[in-house]
Amino acid sequence: MKTKIKTVVFQTIRFALVMVLMLGIQAIVSGQNETGLSRIYKNHISLEIGALTGIGSLNYERMVWGNESNKMLGRIGFSYLPYTVNDEPATGTFILPFGVYYLLGKKHHLETGLNFAVGVTINDIEDEKYFYRRFSPSISYRFENFQKRSMFFSIGLAPVLYNDEDEGLVFEPWIKLGIGYSF
Repeated sequence: MKTKIKTVVFQTIRFALVMVLMLGIQAIVSGQNETGLSRIYKNHISLEIGALTGIGSLNYERMVWGNESNKMLGRIGFSYLPYTVNDEPATGTFILPFGVYYLLGKKHHLETGLNFAVGVTINDIEDEKYFYRRFSPSISYRFENFQKRSMFFSIGLAPVLYNDEDEGLVFEPWIKLGIGYSF
């Protein structure tokens, strides 16, 4: 059973990597249109619920390449999950999500992404620390007008993959919801 799950997970990862690579190559080959980047707002802040951080994360995105209908964004964020032991508060989990996204479309975008997260759970009561990392390919719908300062939102699928000491490779199906502002 674990072999079958690993096969499905690796096929999913391979599919996501191939899609991002193909879309990126298509974007590079298509070139930049005449409107250029001067009218496109490149900075974004967002709140994302679900996916890698579970409860939510605050993120900064920057368009690193693009034109009116093809865009490549880099993202970094922060999340904190409170932690309790025997109903007493402990420090919690600090998470640093980061990733790269490719968007296809003018206002209505197909968004594909490769996301990673590293984190540490600190348990002050029992004086323990747990480190972890997660991977999440994503595919989403995103509504955003890059040609003016505006709100945006996204919704999509973002399964989370990680290696657990007891269970081995774990696959968790997640959705993600995002809302943000471009400037």
